[in-house]
Amino acid sequence: MRTLIDIVCPACGAKELDRYIDPSQIAACACGAARQRLFATQGGSAPSVSGDECDVTIRHGLCNADGSPRRYTSKSEIAREAARRGLRNDVTHVTNPNAGSDRNPHTQRWV
Repeated sequence: MRTLIDIVCPACGAKELDRYIDPSQIAACACGAARQRLFATQGGSAPSVSGDECDVTIRHGLCNADGSPRRYTSKSEIAREAARRGLRNDVTHVTNPNAGSDRNPHTQRWV
């Protein structure tokens, strides 16, 4: 079964990222050594997890009590502050039956 994988040569360190091949059909390296599958997260095809860290300065809504911008360094911190204030992250889609060229009811107007 062909899949998207990364390959590395342990002898010379040569890498091939995002090759669409059958993992059982990995050919030898040009240096003559046997190559093997590389399970990498950066620049490779392996899935990764989105972390909780961020660096966001919010100027409206979740700002400081005096109205000055507030800096958040984690997504969970933003969620906790929003819950504490009784706010929720919400996007409501409102369709416009008299829209111009866009007749798709799902992409006409976001508020």
